[in-house]
Amino acid sequence: MTALDKFENFFEQVVEGTVGRIFRPAIQPAEIGRRLERAMESRKVASVDGMIVPNDYRVSMNPLDMVMFADFVPALCHQMEEWLIDQADRR
Repeated sequence: MTALDKFENFFEQVVEGTVGRIFRPAIQPAEIGRRLERAMESRKVASVDGMIVPNDYRVSMNPLDMVMFADFVPALCHQMEEWLIDQADRR
């Protein structure tokens, strides 16, 4: 991770955290995906055949936010899995 990537991540966290505490908008699947991508990127390691990333992720959220996703958790999990695989393949 380059210094510019670290700065960008820091700035995102500051802005998202500040704005989130003030306005508390409903969480969106795209936001979950971005955070998963950051987790994948920050935990990658080099191996003899290329980069290796984690293959197990756990998403925690406020129970009030979880109510919004209750009806389609399996579909959302599958979508996030496919998206992370695609992101990993691109790197």
